[in-house]
Amino acid sequence: MKKFKKYMMLACMLFGVGISLQSCLFEEEDTFEQSAANRLTENINRYERILQGVPNGWLMEYYIGSNYEYGGIPILCRFKDGRVEMATTFEADGVKPGTVVTSLYKLGSNQSTVLSFDTYNPLIHYFGTPGLVDISNPNTTLGGDYEFVMREGAGDKIVMEGTKYGNRMVLTPLLEDADWKSYISGALQIEDAAFLKNFKIMDQAKELGSLSRSNWTFSYRPEGSKEKINVPFVYTSTGLKLREPMEVNGVKVMNFTWNSERMSFNCTDAGAEQVSLVSVYPEGYMPYEKFLGTYTLTAGQPVKEGTSYVLKPRDLTVTIEQDVEGESYLIKSEDIDIPIPLSYDRGSGSVELVSKKLGALSKYYIGMRISVDTGLYPVGIASLIGEVTTEDPFTLVLVDDGTGWGATGFSLYAYGDVAYSEELGYWDWFDRPVFVKQ
Repeated sequence: MKKFKKYMMLACMLFGVGISLQSCLFEEEDTFEQSAANRLTENINRYERILQGVPNGWLMEYYIGSNYEYGGIPILCRFKDGRVEMATTFEADGVKPGTVVTSLYKLGSNQSTVLSFDTYNPLIHYFGTPGLVDISNPNTTLGGDYEFVMREGAGDKIVMEGTKYGNRMVLTPLLEDADWKSYISGALQIEDAAFLKNFKIMDQAKELGSLSRSNWTFSYRPEGSKEKINVPFVYTSTGLKLREPMEVNGVKVMNFTWNSERMSFNCTDAGAEQVSLVSVYPEGYMPYEKFLGTYTLTAGQPVKEGTSYVLKPRDLTVTIEQDVEGESYLIKSEDIDIPIPLSYDRGSGSVELVSKKLGALSKYYIGMRISVDTGLYPVGIASLIGEVTTEDPFTLVLVDDGTGWGATGFSLYAYGDVAYSEELGYWDWFDRPVFVKQ
């Protein structure tokens, strides 16, 4: 009996110790969680003070695409009491460049402090909208984030990272006397002036290599390398800024100003002022005016023979006329019922015929569709590019754009509804089109 009492007392003592230990452990864990919560709250408050502490707003270098594929766009943004004002150089969702758009934002926590633009703002949400890159794949986007993990921040610089695509964005404060409209206008003027897509890398008079531009990214093959690397950049009000420094002839380059006389970007980084990127006209470049005129268009048209159709060539007299100067044309003819749009690429000096909806014709709706030997692609998919095969006489051939669609021509196709869902049949057909200037 005494032994039993001893065991009971020992058990009670151990049980009491266990309760005491558990109580201590529980209290310490609760204290730690409370401390973590306090730290997150303080971090949110700190970033809120930083965001709102710049009276004229921030310049955000906003990069889009997987691994910065499409390059960067400058977005000016000003934060105040849960609202953000934005303006940028890109026309997004019908909003003209330089237009200030206001929406909401919030700072929250998900293990780290997160900045969310949580109501729709076309200047940033547009780039995350599905279906813009490839209408045949409605889930694809331009790779733009609108939620960001805050990586570092101070009054002179913020670094944040997109939660979905992982691109890093840098925000720097605008000068208090900087005018938003002037900044956007300056960046747009430089983008327009630097329209060519090829550049020579120069160290004073010595050529070191070449760059080719697509969107806001340079493609560059370093000396001795077999592979090209992408160099994303963003236009500024005075030139451009690379996303990160690039080594050229032993020096690091990152910041450039535009020289309109030389059509070049000149480096402004200390020790690299001798480096410049000089615009180059590509071989075979054709100015906009060269494509204007009257042509004989030869193209195949389906002709019924027995129970089947055979493509037979026909000749039409057509004109290529100015639509938007320096940007587009209209192909017109008495034998074609609706004008056909043709785009001009000033950067390469070439033309492109892009599949698109053309609008109403009588009681029908006409779409321009790209054809292949086995049929037609839906409206909005594929394109033809122009190749000038001879200059005397000036001969323009529309061929596949090289992206693998296998395009051979185009068709004007009739639809019964404005949604272009009720297919009625082809209206006109142009297989392997060749334009010879008269």
